Amino acid sequence: MKYAISLFTVFLFFSLAGQFSGNTDIEVITKKQGLSDAYITGGVTEDTLGYLWIGTIDGVNRYNGLEFEIFRPETHDSLRERIIRGIFRDRKGRLWIKGTDIYRYDDKHNRFIPYPTPTVPNRNVSLYRDIFDDSEGNIWTQYAKNLDGIVKLDPSTKKYTNLAILGKGNLDFSDIERVKLLAIDESNQLWLSVTNTDGSLSLLVCRYRNNVISDVQMLSTQSRMHERDPRPGLLYCKTSDNLRRIFSWDGTVYTYNPLLKKLEKDKDLSAVFNPVFGQNPIIKIQESINRHGWLITTFRQCYLFAEGKLFPLIHLSSDILSIYQDRNELIWLGTISGLIKINPLAKKFYSYIPQPSSMNNAITALTKDKKGNLWISTYNGLFIVSPDGKTIHLTKEKLPAHIMVNNYYNTMIECLNGDMLCGGIGINRINPFKETYLYAHPDSDDSHSLNDWVVWHIIKGKKTGYYYIATQNGSCRMVPGNGYAAPSYGKMTESFERLIIYPPGIESENVCFCIYEDHEGMIWHGLKKGLARYNPYNKNIKFFLPEKNNPSSINCNTASCIMEDSRNRLWIGTEEGGLNLFDRKTETFTHFTTREGLASNMVWGIVEDNHGNLWISTNNGLSKFNPDSKVFINFGTADGLPDNEFTRGCYYKDSEGRLYFGTLSGVVHFHPDSILINTRPPEGVIDKLYLFGKPVQPGEKINGEEILPIALPLLKEISLSWKNNTLSLGFSALHFVTPAKNRYSYKLEGFDTGWNYTGSHYPMAHYTNLPPGDYVLRLRVANNDGIWNPKETTLKIHIRPPFWMTWWFKAMAIILAGGLVLFFIQYRMTTFRKKELAAEVAEKTKELTIKKNELERINETKDRFIRIISHDLKSPFQAITGMSELLLKEFPNIPDDHKQEMIQVIHKASESASSLLENLLLWSKAHMGKWTYTPETFDLQEAIAAVFNVVLPQARKKQIHLINALNRSIPVCADRSITETVIRNLVTNAIKFTLPKGRVLIEAKETGNQVEIVIEDNGIGMNEEMQKNLYHMEAKLNTRGTAGESGTGLGLILCKEMLEITGSQLFFESKEGKGSRFWFYLSKA
Repeated sequence: MKYAISLFTVFLFFSLAGQFSGNTDIEVITKKQGLSDAYITGGVTEDTLGYLWIGTIDGVNRYNGLEFEIFRPETHDSLRERIIRGIFRDRKGRLWIKGTDIYRYDDKHNRFIPYPTPTVPNRNVSLYRDIFDDSEGNIWTQYAKNLDGIVKLDPSTKKYTNLAILGKGNLDFSDIERVKLLAIDESNQLWLSVTNTDGSLSLLVCRYRNNVISDVQMLSTQSRMHERDPRPGLLYCKTSDNLRRIFSWDGTVYTYNPLLKKLEKDKDLSAVFNPVFGQNPIIKIQESINRHGWLITTFRQCYLFAEGKLFPLIHLSSDILSIYQDRNELIWLGTISGLIKINPLAKKFYSYIPQPSSMNNAITALTKDKKGNLWISTYNGLFIVSPDGKTIHLTKEKLPAHIMVNNYYNTMIECLNGDMLCGGIGINRINPFKETYLYAHPDSDDSHSLNDWVVWHIIKGKKTGYYYIATQNGSCRMVPGNGYAAPSYGKMTESFERLIIYPPGIESENVCFCIYEDHEGMIWHGLKKGLARYNPYNKNIKFFLPEKNNPSSINCNTASCIMEDSRNRLWIGTEEGGLNLFDRKTETFTHFTTREGLASNMVWGIVEDNHGNLWISTNNGLSKFNPDSKVFINFGTADGLPDNEFTRGCYYKDSEGRLYFGTLSGVVHFHPDSILINTRPPEGVIDKLYLFGKPVQPGEKINGEEILPIALPLLKEISLSWKNNTLSLGFSALHFVTPAKNRYSYKLEGFDTGWNYTGSHYPMAHYTNLPPGDYVLRLRVANNDGIWNPKETTLKIHIRPPFWMTWWFKAMAIILAGGLVLFFIQYRMTTFRKKELAAEVAEKTKELTIKKNELERINETKDRFIRIISHDLKSPFQAITGMSELLLKEFPNIPDDHKQEMIQVIHKASESASSLLENLLLWSKAHMGKWTYTPETFDLQEAIAAVFNVVLPQARKKQIHLINALNRSIPVCADRSITETVIRNLVTNAIKFTLPKGRVLIEAKETGNQVEIVIEDNGIGMNEEMQKNLYHMEAKLNTRGTAGESGTGLGLILCKEMLEITGSQLFFESKEGKGSRFWFYLSKA
């Protein structure tokens, strides 16, 4: 068989009140899960998409595994009845509903089309629930016990015809008490169970074709009607060998022989069925979907018949009204108290909670001894469970001192003589059957005693056979002693050889949680801070720690478990980094985490099964890992585990390959071969559309447009206005084994850059403000075991643009724009000549304006030049003329000392006039555009020294201390003439406005690729008004120095304009009464 027969060998007795909560084979669905009513009056079927339909006493339910859509008269007015008597899918895939009338479900528009039935005498809709179809597309059903009560519906005409009329002349039987239509086969043969007036049961076979009944056969049987209940009769079942089997309610089996046209009793099958069903009538029978057996129900029981044996599946306390097996082999029983789902492919996880239990049923350690006893440590003590189920419960109160001090153990392993070596607080060697209780504790005076009180793990070496112990303070090896302490209680005689395992620099983190000896004899330590490999042959220790920039290092500090598989690959479970695989050649690690599919990154145990798969316990479920394909399959409470959270170090594999794990809710045990993987992927359906958060129904208009002309699952493409571009799409994965574990992956091509993954809690894709364009939504679905359907479900989505983004609007805009361009060109051409003339006039006007401005600038320069001459030159020349004239006239009469003073006045006036004339010539040259900038490389120190030689007499004359702070050579690239002129003017100006015995400083310093030249004095400075008008010539007239020197301010203006010609600038800062500071920059050579 496709699934193991052993799955059905357990006879399950329970009531619908929930006594079987947590059983993975069985699930009860009632109103609590969303079903409209628990009374399943109408049976169960699937539609062509894979939705499950359930008829109840309160409406029709469509089920996608996660939620029910309920059809009642008040929600779907096309369905006029609440009580559903039958539900059926015909050979064309159409869905039919039976109540008082018959309805066909219109899947395109999500509505029901009624076919009102004619009046039938003695109608009994509650007794006859079945619906059938024939090869001509007609629908058959029954409303009463006689031939008049069996009717045929022609859906094309909505006309009913009863069987008595169709078979008139061929079906005139006077001794029939009741008749029931059983089936219509592929050749349009009708099979009917007949109860005769004498209580005997017969089989009526006839053929329907083109409204004619022919080939009528009445075949007698050896069976009789039930003594107390007239309902049970004959049942029809076509089998895989293409035979027609007829079952009597009491288990008598007949085979129809089409050649002899008679029934032959099958003695072998009857011998199997009669003892079971003699007093427990068969109500329903059908071939299993895989055609390897039959499913049989009585009023309250369900059986599977396969390989010649009858296996009880379930025994209920409520009546069974219908049975159905879906495409994934799930069995659905409709009862009066709920919908029962039986999963023949359920994973056989078994759980065990030691009794007496407590509020905390966490398992702290477990193992199995050679006699088959299961040793389980909990916080409620130690339990020893024998193969026959007998339990010994030991607590610290029942045991001698020093034995199981904390009332639990962290680790247990059997010794060769049958004693159990247990670690928790110290080590105990116990054998309750021999009443042996020995202990070992740390002793500070004994270097060969146990190295710490807390023991985490004990193992027996894979190669050496030594016992190694992981403790809170490193590890040690147990050395055999000289026998047991007499008589059966006391200290262990074994000694302990300490292994010093200290991670470098973190000796305080020497906690060792697990220890393992590999096939080479290397001792591996899982530490709180890293992984350590101890070589017992040379005592060398190598540590493996996470390295931030090394992706091939171990990825977590704390190693929780270590295991070497049958191919000598070393696996390390960690507390935060998942699973690590160690490569002995390169001494690198490969990581497997939740990103690769592991249930959780906190790993507590690793066990290899007989097929090389790794079973990994975590704090979020159990993972099965194939090291070759690198595929994980995860299991949780939905698969039958008692708890998703497993416990540290609690894992064991017995000699038969059965695996044991500890959880927070007891022990889970199973044989890996019984954990069948569901290889059938679900069918993906895109079945819900929401616009702006509101569901859209077929035919509904939103923002003025009909969105869905028919139901969404039947559409391949939808078109939406740009106004309706905020949408959500819901999915269904139609696979009901464990719907909560189905997975979904979707991608909107044209928008999403990658696949999106989601679980089964209302799976949906949300998109807001989709730009106009064409998209394709691609959906992939996987079943509860992660098997993905390679076939994608797709939906094309077209978002229509607004009219101004359409091609025709753009074309019109282009045409209109072209017309405007042509009009503009024509307009330009007609006005071009006028504009040419205007342009010529404007050009002449512009030339005249430029010449006018140039003349005004020259005239202004001339006026400023004349103004300076008339004002500033007049004073010194008046002084020279007046003094020289006086000397000529009165020279003999003037005393010698007065002559000397007059000559000094003439000399000073001459110097002032000479300086003014020199600046005027330079300024005039610059303003006439005759000054050229000629850069060259020269030594700045030499240029400043040359300036110093010129101005030094002037400084000495005013007793001013002139300081040259540049004492080294600095090559610069500039116009030397301009540079010297600027420096000379600035220094002269500083001397002019500095009081006698004052200071003038010249310095230069390099700043990046430039040289800063600074001239600084401690003279009289300038107020804010003077600084504001520093470069305005009109405001500088009659400016005099500290010794009465005349000035025009032309020197500073000249410096500013000359520096601007070179691309530099003149900067200054000044404070009245404190002095001034001027500086500018030259480029370094």
